[in-house]
Amino acid sequence: MNVRLLSILLFSTLLLVGCVNNPPNAPNATASASNAAATLAPGASTAASVSASADVKTYSNELYQIQYPAAWSVQELEGVVLFQTPVSGTGDELQENVNVVLAPTDADIEGFVQAALEGSVQSSGFELIDSSETSLSGKPARRVVYAEQSDGAKLQYMQTFSVNDGWAAIVTYTATPDTFEQYLASAEAMTASFQFKSGAVASAQASVQAIPAESSMAPEIVRKW
Repeated sequence: MNVRLLSILLFSTLLLVGCVNNPPNAPNATASASNAAATLAPGASTAASVSASADVKTYSNELYQIQYPAAWSVQELEGVVLFQTPVSGTGDELQENVNVVLAPTDADIEGFVQAALEGSVQSSGFELIDSSETSLSGKPARRVVYAEQSDGAKLQYMQTFSVNDGWAAIVTYTATPDTFEQYLASAEAMTASFQFKSGAVASAQASVQAIPAESSMAPEIVRKW
């Protein structure tokens, strides 16, 4: 695996504060997405495109779209789209969030996930909670739930990885162990609603939502919010 890919993988796995078997035929993600709006928690707009119903909004850019709770905020950062829960009070240690990262890759899903999680597995306080096969936008995917120490705090993550036409997609939910269950249904519904746009991924040569090959890949950008 080349240095460029490894840098991208390390970036994607450190952004929010092993071996993967070939998945069987994945569940129908379109059916899952159609039910996502009912699961997203009731209660924000971006420079890309946002459509809304009473409780759910749809974020859309040139490569993908995803539904999210209407009360959540959206930030478009370099290589990342970040969806954050409302601030619950001055003592809120962490704004629970879901982020989406796209990265060009020549790896298959097995190689991508192994490299992406390598740094976390070796980190302090790492605890693997669950690893399972799933689907993302109708493609085979791997979902990994784990906890680790980050800057002195215990955080818990649910990351869903998939590779599609030379692009890796990583959808990450971040919370504390105490609040993880509170927003889990919303995070799962968001992940189920994620859809690559037909033909856009295969033809895209560059996108502001994809991590630039020459970017700094600062570790603080991927999971630690």
